[in-house]
Amino acid sequence: MTLGVLQHEPVILGYHAIRETIPAAIPPDEVAPVLTARSFRRQIAFLVRHRYRVVSLETLCETLRTAAPLRRLVAITFDDGDSGIARYAAPVLREHGLPATVFVIVDAIGRSPAWLSWEELQRLRRQGITIGSHSLSHAYLPTVTREQAIEEVRESKRRLEERLQQPVRHFSYPGGGFTPELQTIVRDAGYATALTTNRGQRRRQPDLFALRRVSMGEGSEAPWVLWAKTSGYYHAFRRLPDGA
Repeated sequence: MTLGVLQHEPVILGYHAIRETIPAAIPPDEVAPVLTARSFRRQIAFLVRHRYRVVSLETLCETLRTAAPLRRLVAITFDDGDSGIARYAAPVLREHGLPATVFVIVDAIGRSPAWLSWEELQRLRRQGITIGSHSLSHAYLPTVTREQAIEEVRESKRRLEERLQQPVRHFSYPGGGFTPELQTIVRDAGYATALTTNRGQRRRQPDLFALRRVSMGEGSEAPWVLWAKTSGYYHAFRRLPDGA
């Protein structure tokens, strides 16, 4: 198989926890997987050095709607709401003037020092970082009742908008799990997009309520790995047979 027959996809990088070092064990109430601040800085430096255009989810989605070229266009996202985002990631993003989106578990906000507080979310917002919903409790939505799913999707949006005093337009499915019914629930709740992990089917026109992401972890800063993950063909690469 050659690149000529592979389908270019929007590049949305997915991060979770950022720490100074990787702990030997992650407490049950904290976020995993963990990336070191050093690795995160190197990954961002790669994007800047190679002149990728790092854009907000709003800009990326507008590009998708207008069918404009996607090459060298990258969006940065974080799931869960780890406090290391404010401590380690935000200064790097601010240094380079880069946007990002943080999807927070609303019931976890301020629950312990491991999680972002409302004050930290306000500071991130003022920096230009978009805040999105990662549900109320991080329940795996395909396995809950329709009523609970609606509550997780709608109430998380309402609380965030009430406290942050701004619209919340983006949703991230906990665990990446979604169904057509969940897509409808998210759309009807007033979100503009919903993001998964690497699930879903490749489509000629990306589904704004099942946008796939590229998972970023420790060791992803190797140049050839970053090139593959930001190429727009990464999901296709992962499915190529050995020797292809």
